[in-house]
Amino acid sequence: MLPRSSRARWTRSRSPRVCLGETIALVEALDRHAVAVAQLSAVIAVLVASAVGVVTDGRGALPLVIASAVAMIGFGCRGALRALDRRERVCDLIISGRGDVPLAVVKRECGRLLDPCRRETLAHCYESLGDEPSASGRVACRASVIVAPTVVAKVRPELTLIAALLRDDAPSVRGVAAAQRLICAGTSSLFGDDHEVLRQDLHRVAYLLRG
Repeated sequence: MLPRSSRARWTRSRSPRVCLGETIALVEALDRHAVAVAQLSAVIAVLVASAVGVVTDGRGALPLVIASAVAMIGFGCRGALRALDRRERVCDLIISGRGDVPLAVVKRECGRLLDPCRRETLAHCYESLGDEPSASGRVACRASVIVAPTVVAKVRPELTLIAALLRDDAPSVRGVAAAQRLICAGTSSLFGDDHEVLRQDLHRVAYLLRG
């Protein structure tokens, strides 16, 4: 086992602020998520304690249970939003080429992106964009309902290429993250009406996937 001083140095060397610096957005997202988790944990503890009070016929415990339950829902929603924001900032880091940062949250996201099932789902979304709904009204990809069919038709070769690259044995994690961002971000050129801008973005994604 490492001496205490060595363990402390090792821990500091793996901390987000040491790995990423003070100004990077991921550090702030990690801090906000940690605060949200701490708040949710505190509210859950109060809820459990007040529930025990109700069971044991403690006076005044029921209003505290109700208040704690309401607070737990609020803090739970905040925690979920903070988790989503953290994932987005991790994706930013990966797309920028820093997916090798020694942080557990970054390694987990890289593993999720490179999972074959995840990549297959993403590839299917790209190749099915613009397809007509089935007889039951279902679409292969939710993005299909908001893309402009005329725009998608003009970049069909690029979409097919990205689907093929996503199915390769070893695509770049940067490319997979960029492909996910393009099809999920509300401000993506995929949902605009300029096929030339979209074609440029698709070429960039393909370039990163080959990386």
